[in-house]
Amino acid sequence: MEYLLCGIPTDVENLVKYVQLTEDECRVEEVSEVSYSISRYQILISKHKAIGAEKDQKERHTISIIYPADKSKSRKALSRKKTTTDFTSNEIHLLMEELGCKNKGARAYTRSTYKYKEAEIVIVKKGEDVLVVVRTESPDSETILEDIKNRLRLWVNLIVPPEDTHDCLL
Repeated sequence: MEYLLCGIPTDVENLVKYVQLTEDECRVEEVSEVSYSISRYQILISKHKAIGAEKDQKERHTISIIYPADKSKSRKALSRKKTTTDFTSNEIHLLMEELGCKNKGARAYTRSTYKYKEAEIVIVKKGEDVLVVVRTESPDSETILEDIKNRLRLWVNLIVPPEDTHDCLL
């Protein structure tokens, strides 16, 4: 299960500086993705292109299935099961339409991912808009997210996102 919090930062530059002081790993990539929905499931087909120090890496293509939220879990953090795998076929979009997937939506953005205290801090930028997402799949997820929320509160107010947040991010 994936648990996450999200928020709009007031000072993204200082947030990044703080996280970079303690990070284990950083990855910056341009992402283009197409989102399909079928029932309450979300299917994301993504193309990831590394920028910066990782330019040597080739493009990756992934397909992710995001399952409906588990309403029996605590509302302190929204949990959604997510399955992701790499693929190579160029015909995947035709397959999605054949399966009856609706509400096709395309988007492109820059995503920076930082490892921080058993979680990932993802900073998504699209034009002037910035969104911060903190996610973890650790067994102690709620404690980790609460700790990160308290440490980063100077720069971003992290909240539990509504269920349809997955329709517009990740």
